[in-house]
Amino acid sequence: MPSGRHALFRYIGPFVCFMIFTALESFASTTPELFILYALKTSSTALCLWFCFKDFRYEICGKFDYRALFLGAGVFILWIIPLLFSSLPADELLFNPQMLAPGSIRLAGIFFRITGAVLIVPVMEELLWRSFLMRYLIGENFLQVPLGGYSHFSFWITVAAFTLVHRHWEWPAACMTGILYGAYLVRTKNLWGCILAHATTNLCLTVFILLTGRWELW
Repeated sequence: MPSGRHALFRYIGPFVCFMIFTALESFASTTPELFILYALKTSSTALCLWFCFKDFRYEICGKFDYRALFLGAGVFILWIIPLLFSSLPADELLFNPQMLAPGSIRLAGIFFRITGAVLIVPVMEELLWRSFLMRYLIGENFLQVPLGGYSHFSFWITVAAFTLVHRHWEWPAACMTGILYGAYLVRTKNLWGCILAHATTNLCLTVFILLTGRWELW
């Protein structure tokens, strides 16, 4: 694929796929239907990421950074504290695996939920927000803008956009998260570090939810 419109599709396409299925989840009337749609969302987004980046894997650049693990764990703490004291909606359908039939069906539901949260979402979101949008707002030919490039406008608009796609009661935590992930990328220029931090945050959150049964946080 040449750059230009194809590069835009490459970075935005997986997110659009993810959001289409997210919208469809609002039509689910039972917990099994919700998990089925999430499994389809996870699988479709993963396929979209593979298709878009199979010839451009070098654009997902960086290296392992142990500091990203600490960043991700720290963001989890910042994320969970305000949510524990928030008034969360009690009338929406929850990703509660206890509402699935025990055995392989329940395990499959948990597997797709963890896979989506820990492996697919961090890659998709870091490519969209930190790799694409932060650079696109600096220059339309964003692939020519250095990864981690900074301007006040691009940084804070990206933080705002990242915040607004979350549920409204997650906005304070999401805003802090967007700031910290963005600051890490500006400082290190390490996209894989951002992905690792994001995955660590989501893994910590997933473990917390599974241990406490706070399904509304999922």
